[in-house]
Amino acid sequence: MASSSSLPSHELETQLDKIRCNMDSGVASQKAQAVLLNALESTLAQQATARTPVAYFAALFTTLDGAIKREATLSEASLSEGAILPATLYLLAVVIPSVPTTVLRSQLNPLLDTLVPLFPALVPHPAPLSHLITIFASVFPHLEAAQFSTPRLRQSFVSILELALDSRQKVRRKAQDALKEILGTPPTPM
Repeated sequence: MASSSSLPSHELETQLDKIRCNMDSGVASQKAQAVLLNALESTLAQQATARTPVAYFAALFTTLDGAIKREATLSEASLSEGAILPATLYLLAVVIPSVPTTVLRSQLNPLLDTLVPLFPALVPHPAPLSHLITIFASVFPHLEAAQFSTPRLRQSFVSILELALDSRQKVRRKAQDALKEILGTPPTPM
């Protein structure tokens, strides 16, 4: 059975500290993640919102949804290393393990509606694809048995299953690890 919060807040804070120090990184993806995190934390501070896993999740999900809506079709530019979409997916993958089960369950449909359609567009882009796989591997263990009948959830599982046979070793390994996590944590009964 999934706990109400898998990753303690201090562990999340440690991970976020590692990201924050990349503001001057020469690696575009690391810099984009740090800049986005800084912007989100500035927004949370302006709104006098505590920097909790739920607050990060809400801000990142809103950012992701906005980025997707701005890009009617996901282009190479929107998926490049320094772009907002991959940075948002990375930060979501970091934050989601700390989000309480009740929040993940209540936000399942909006999450699926936003994330599942990304699979086809991300297939040629291993890094954001890996972040997306990580997000789903973190969400699945928190779900109840009844939620597994959701078509989009099944579609995401099939996508991960297909990626477990991908020719790229890192993508294949990430998908296989996700499947081990998903299958190793059966859903809670209704």
